[in-house]
Amino acid sequence: MLPPFQPDPKGPNGFFGLPSTWSHILNPFENGVLGRFEGEIPKQLDGTFYRIMVDPFYPLAPVNPVIEGDGNICALRICNGRVSLKTRYVNTERQRLERQASARLFGLYRNPFSHHPCVRAAVDSTESALPYAVDPDTLETLSYDPFASPSKTFSAHPKVDPFTNELVVFGYEAKGLGTPDIVVYVLDAVRAVREEQWLRAPWPAFIHDCAITPSFIVLVLWPYDASVEKMKAGGQHWTYNTSRPATFLVTPRRRGPNSPPPKGWAPEETHRTYHWDHTLLLHTAGSWEDPTTGAICFESSRMFYNVFPELGDPTETPFGDMHADYVRWTIDPSQPGGTVGEGLRMGYGEVKVSGRGALDEE
Repeated sequence: MLPPFQPDPKGPNGFFGLPSTWSHILNPFENGVLGRFEGEIPKQLDGTFYRIMVDPFYPLAPVNPVIEGDGNICALRICNGRVSLKTRYVNTERQRLERQASARLFGLYRNPFSHHPCVRAAVDSTESALPYAVDPDTLETLSYDPFASPSKTFSAHPKVDPFTNELVVFGYEAKGLGTPDIVVYVLDAVRAVREEQWLRAPWPAFIHDCAITPSFIVLVLWPYDASVEKMKAGGQHWTYNTSRPATFLVTPRRRGPNSPPPKGWAPEETHRTYHWDHTLLLHTAGSWEDPTTGAICFESSRMFYNVFPELGDPTETPFGDMHADYVRWTIDPSQPGGTVGEGLRMGYGEVKVSGRGALDEE
């Protein structure tokens, strides 16, 4: 194992002794690790591993969080004990405009009011938040919005239902910038939109991930607030709010004459909201329904700090308590919810990992 590598922009392992506008992008938290591979790749492995990430084509404004950038896809093709790499940028309208100008034109993450005036009218305020179709072999961009999505946004982490061969999708700020509207639907095997539902979040929330079971989808709301007025004044799209509890929005996967409401739900109920103490669940993992009680169970990372210091109050400690762990949650959807802890249990006795946290990888 090689020792941690922390590049010094002014040192011999930096940028040839020259200052660089990429410094804060390449090593935003000064915790880079130089890695290496050892051993042989089993010849039984035969396939392609895709890595999708954000990778700024032009240097970003220094106050941007690490989730800002251009879409980039890497294909690692594994065959006969060897790995070949191909990487391509997604050919978005945003990148085409910046490459034509040979300069960065877009300002803060998801704040259209911070962009250069020449692109404010050219790109929708959601910043191309619907998916692109990409050829799996060449990685060339084929089309925009291949599913004819019913909203302006598309989830970062849709979930595959292995039993129905459906892709479960949600979109937040689904009707525009700073709106509390959420859409939930599935894409079937022929890309058709099914089971479309519209909900309203308790506030315009950052909803990065979800958990699904055969009967329910659980949307995990992060404790960030969105303010259009703040964006117009040149501020960030999101601001971390330490007074927000961990919030879970639960809705049935299916509705209609052939799908009666869950036990204890009124026919007109679209969703129920459950809360826990303030924390941030970065990503979810396994999820299921208890066959005896009908409870929803899922596991997730849990962090006690703002993972994006650029989106916090500048007067506060950037990270605060760096503690993080991996836990199991249990939600009883027959309970009304609405108050902290009502209908929701976090398995303290089932903590899987605990320690000082770091921003985990997508």
